Amino acid sequence: MAKPFTDWTVLPHGKLTHLDDNMLTVTGTLKMPPMGDVERRMTIVRLRAGRLMRLPVRAPTSRRSFRWTRPPWTSGMPKKIGLTGDDPHIAPPVKMRLVKDEEALRKQLESWSRLPSLQRVIVAHGPIITHQPARVLGRIAQDLAA
Repeated sequence: MAKPFTDWTVLPHGKLTHLDDNMLTVTGTLKMPPMGDVERRMTIVRLRAGRLMRLPVRAPTSRRSFRWTRPPWTSGMPKKIGLTGDDPHIAPPVKMRLVKDEEALRKQLESWSRLPSLQRVIVAHGPIITHQPARVLGRIAQDLAA
C-alpha cells in the first residue's frame, strides 16, 4: 500500500457544495494511469467546539468502505476483482488489506444503521448515499456476516 503523503497538496477540484449546517463537500478527479480518472471527495465538518475537521481522515474506519459506480476505465478488471459495482460494498481487496476485525466492523456498521438521525453516508470515492442510508449500512453489515 502506498504511504500517505507527508505534505498537503491541494489538487484540482470542483466547487464547495453545502450539504447541511456545518458540512461542506468538494470533489475532484485523481489521474490514475492506467485506470484513468477516479473521483475523490473531501468533506469538511464544523464540530460542536467550533473546530473544523476534514474527511477522509486517517482513522480506523475512514477508508474501509467505498465504491466506484461507473468505472472510469474499460478493461473490466476492476469489476472482476470487486472494486466496482452497482451497490455500495466493501471491495474484497480493501477488505483483505484493511479490515482486521470483520466482526467489529459489522457491529459498527449495524450501530450506525440504527442512528435515528442518519441522513447520508459520505464516502471518499463515489456518490454520497442519501437513499435509505441505514438500509445500505445494514446490508453491508449482513454481507460481512455471511
